[in-house]
Amino acid sequence: MEKFVLFINKGSGIDLLKLLIKNNIYPELVLTQTPYDSIVQGSGIKKLFINIKYLLSITVKRKIYRKTFDVYYFCRKNKIEVISDRFTNHKYLIEKCRQLDINLGIIFTYRKILKKEIINSLTHGIINYHPSLLPRHRGIDPFFWTIYNEEEYSGITFHFIVEKIDKGAILFQKKYKIKDNESVTSLYKELLKMGEDEILYYLQNGKFSEAYVQNENEKIDESIEKAVPEEFFQINENMNSDKIRKLFKAIFFTFEPYILVNNEKIKFSKYEIISENNETIPGNIFILKRDNSYFKIKTSDNKIIKLFK
Repeated sequence: MEKFVLFINKGSGIDLLKLLIKNNIYPELVLTQTPYDSIVQGSGIKKLFINIKYLLSITVKRKIYRKTFDVYYFCRKNKIEVISDRFTNHKYLIEKCRQLDINLGIIFTYRKILKKEIINSLTHGIINYHPSLLPRHRGIDPFFWTIYNEEEYSGITFHFIVEKIDKGAILFQKKYKIKDNESVTSLYKELLKMGEDEILYYLQNGKFSEAYVQNENEKIDESIEKAVPEEFFQINENMNSDKIRKLFKAIFFTFEPYILVNNEKIKFSKYEIISENNETIPGNIFILKRDNSYFKIKTSDNKIIKLFK
């Protein structure tokens, strides 16, 4: 099997790493978030200093560090060489890959952008996992936009990395049918598992499995997404009931719909349309009622909605 360097995030990358080790597949090198700069160069004194910090961190701050930097500690435990993601575009990474005879890179849920020098340094290329059917939803947070736009299908794509984001040659794609009750979180988990299984298959067989691939007769519209700002979830007097419905459907991670009252964000976890408002409410009243558990508001399309904290 070809030697490879694995670029993964803490948290989202740990299950992939565990799956690979379970199947006796060990990356030669891993880049991830670490509790300190884990790069080891120069004298033996510096290497000793890093090892002392590692031992202190798993004793003094064991619970916090081991949970926060799960990938890093799993690598140390399994004797896999690991360095900080802060050295993603550092010349040390190129030198390290040459030293370890690494010619292939695999990126999985990694939020740093690789520069040209790193991309060109691995002769067999760098393969990236992306949780959408490219070219749709290039960029960040494709899970959110898939659910928010109420799309019928999602999927995963593996492609070669080039300088332009998510524009490299597509190697493999697999469709996923969106369920009626799909959330951003459930879609995230489903696509993550699909990606993990496919990476395992690729490393075991030297190729991707037979699956859906775009053909010339099928057109997927291209879109480029940016990170979803928290302000996108702000409910105000200009918002209609359908947009509020879509916001609650697309709740993800720490983002929840909210109303700004005197510079304080009041967040809500669910909603209910309680009236189609056959009677017209005069004036530009937005918040009709509020108490400790809910707000009652009027939308721009003249519906009455209860927002529950």
